[in-house]
This record gives sequence, C-alpha cells and structure tokens, in this order.
Amino acid sequence: MKGLLKIRGFWVVVLALTVLSLVFSGCKSGSGSGGKGGSGKPGEIDLTAYIGTWVSPAYVEPAVEFTISEFLESEDSIVGKVYHFAGSVKCAVLAGGEIAITDKWNLLAGRRDTIHVQQYDDGIALLFVDAGFDTMEGGTVQLTHGQWVGNKLTFYVSIRGEGDTAIYETAGGGYTDVFTKN
Repeated sequence: MKGLLKIRGFWVVVLALTVLSLVFSGCKSGSGSGGKGGSGKPGEIDLTAYIGTWVSPAYVEPAVEFTISEFLESEDSIVGKVYHFAGSVKCAVLAGGEIAITDKWNLLAGRRDTIHVQQYDDGIALLFVDAGFDTMEGGTVQLTHGQWVGNKLTFYVSIRGEGDTAIYETAGGGYTDVFTKN
C-alpha cells in the first residue's frame, strides 16, 4: 500500500509541474482555428465542443478512443475553474478494454479515472482524460490536450501496461498526436 501511495504522490507532483510549465511557457490551448473549446479568454469555453467521440491517429498503438458524453458540473479550485465531464475510454490496455468515467477530478486525490477541463485565469484551457487508475488490473491511458486544430484536438498521450510498463508515449513529449472527432 505504501508503494501505491508513493506512486500516486509522484504523479500528482508530475501533473503539478506539467501544469506550471505550461502556464509559464504561455501555451494558449483552445484558441486554434474553428473557435472550439477554450477561446483564450477566461469564462468563454464552448463546453459542447468537447462532447462526442474522439479517435487517436492510426499510428498510436494500441488505439485509443474516448467519448465525452455529458457535462457534469463546474467548480472553482486552487488551479482555476474546473469543468467535469462523464464519458468512457476504450483501449486494449485497460481492464475489460473500456472504462466508464463518472467521477469528478480532485487535485488532492491523486490520479483517478476522470475527464475534466482546467481553465486558468490567463485563459489557458487544458483537457485531461485519465483512465485505468482506479483499478489494480490492466494498464492506464493518460491524455493531455494541447490545442484545437479545426475540429481536431492535439494531445500528449501516455499508454502504460500492467506494472507501469511504457507501451506508447507521444514522441518528444509534446502535444502532437491529433485526435479526430467522429
């Protein structure tokens, strides 16, 4: 149990450092062509643009498909405004091949199965999709949204198998894997 807590604590620190580096780098997600998602101005996110099924590019192996089915609620948090969604994630590494997601994200809970958008005071809006963290079986899928490109989203993708074995990770650690909305 102690090892599991150390691993979850590690990922909380990694998430916090990633978010801080994005904030300080001035990355403006959600302001790409098509006016989808975040507009670059606080309070102006088109939440309906996220609703739907998104599919990974063919070269991402194993393939990932996630569905955002509904907006649950929003709340203010220490990281800014958080928008919670329900949906599901399909990937061969996940226990049973698919995980339904209904829980809200909580910064203090560590990695959990959640879908949420974090919007910061400077207008940056990032979509996070995490699956496979609530069970001890199967692997995990972690997607972090980078920017809208028309009706597509660019992501950093991390797919890990049982035992936290790396299976796929976006080359160079950037937001370059383009998911298409079906």
